[in-house]
Amino acid sequence: SRLDLSAARAGAGRSTHSGATMQTNKRQLTMMEMMTRKRDGVGVAPRAAPGPPQPDALDEKLAAANRVFFGHGSFRPGQQRAIRGALHGRDVVVVLPTGGGKSLCYQLPALLTPGVTIVVSPLLSLIEDQVSALLGAACGGIPAAHLTSGTKEAASRSVLHELHKAGEGRGELGLKLLYVTPERLAASPTFGECLAKLHRRRLLARFVIDEAHCVSEWGHDFRPDYRKLGNLRRSYPGVPFMALTATATPACEADLRKSLKIAPDALAHRTSSDRPNLHFAVEDYSEGDANDVREAVVDFVKRRPGQCGIVYCMTQADAEACADLLSERCDDVKAAHYHAGLSAVNRRVTQAAWQAGQVHVVCATIAYGMGIDKADVRYVVHASLAKSLEGYYQEAGRAGRDGAPSLCVLYYRRPDVAKIRKLVTGFGRMKRRGPRLQRDLDKLDDMVKYCETPRSCCRRQRLVGHFGADPGPGNGDRPC
Repeated sequence: SRLDLSAARAGAGRSTHSGATMQTNKRQLTMMEMMTRKRDGVGVAPRAAPGPPQPDALDEKLAAANRVFFGHGSFRPGQQRAIRGALHGRDVVVVLPTGGGKSLCYQLPALLTPGVTIVVSPLLSLIEDQVSALLGAACGGIPAAHLTSGTKEAASRSVLHELHKAGEGRGELGLKLLYVTPERLAASPTFGECLAKLHRRRLLARFVIDEAHCVSEWGHDFRPDYRKLGNLRRSYPGVPFMALTATATPACEADLRKSLKIAPDALAHRTSSDRPNLHFAVEDYSEGDANDVREAVVDFVKRRPGQCGIVYCMTQADAEACADLLSERCDDVKAAHYHAGLSAVNRRVTQAAWQAGQVHVVCATIAYGMGIDKADVRYVVHASLAKSLEGYYQEAGRAGRDGAPSLCVLYYRRPDVAKIRKLVTGFGRMKRRGPRLQRDLDKLDDMVKYCETPRSCCRRQRLVGHFGADPGPGNGDRPC
């Protein structure tokens, strides 16, 4: 049946910079900042070198802020340590698995530190979701905004006006978190002037580099504009950095540290990439054809009516065909497609419907990747091969963020390897050469090795070991 998406469509274009929301918690934020500043000597200026705080006292205040602003009763592993490092003005590098709570590591310090925190993020959809969640926080809203190509002109003017006034000492800065794309940082002289004024008045709290693996040429999603972010050190000396990612190998982490000029004494926190609640499986369909895989996906989804899931496909056409087939063949399943070829509004509508439970399954290309924050995804299916283990683990990691058992299934066909190799290599004038190409081909080979892991070996061990952690003992004959 046709979905009624009018409510989602109406909300897709709303402004993310609200003066009323910005003022909601001003008094509450100021009290928190003063409490942190006076009692612990942290949060006053990121460049200061305060003495060591009383751990118990600071922990109490962090727990209170976490509860008041975000409604959390406790911290996840690694969060509190990263937050403390940020409050002491140190550079921080955080490598947590998908669903490990990376966002809180910079959002909470932003609320307890004078000034505005600039968050650099690669995807518009990710930025808009983060800002929307902050403005709609149960505490009454956290002052946040974004400046991107998707920001309405009136909202952009409002944000820049506030930054200018605060930078010139003519107004109070209520904004605590400002999300931008790296392109906006590089291409907007006006925004650069605002940051310079804030920096002179010590109101530039820190730069946060989200999805920091995009900085590194060793990463699976390298973005050239991310590579330039290290120049911020020269433009705004003394402002600390926090870099966060879920999928950085040791080589990728070393490269991003060098590129971002991360301080040698930076606090680094890396937890195991293992997600015990996720069950990983590979089904070999090399002897079959693409239709056999489609039928397998239909059967898989049909046996899970009402469950929330994602099906990753190789091409945009595959994603559309998969969604149509699931809608036609699965009576109790509503499916939609998502890819970069859709308009921004249609992508927002699809994501909003999926988040609200109006759509059970999204059939997507890798455009539906970073930043998906939905806790109850019960399965992630790859109907074709991923280009790298890093990309695969990030996509599969969308499952089970609530900690409940979830499935990650990949349907493997050896003929797909040649297709993806051609996509990686490029065609004609776009054909790639050099060390970067070879690294990407090596990543594809690692992905193939994972898929062809003998049943007597543990795929979980291969995944966890790939990211530099001790994989521990295998599961033997038990599921991976």
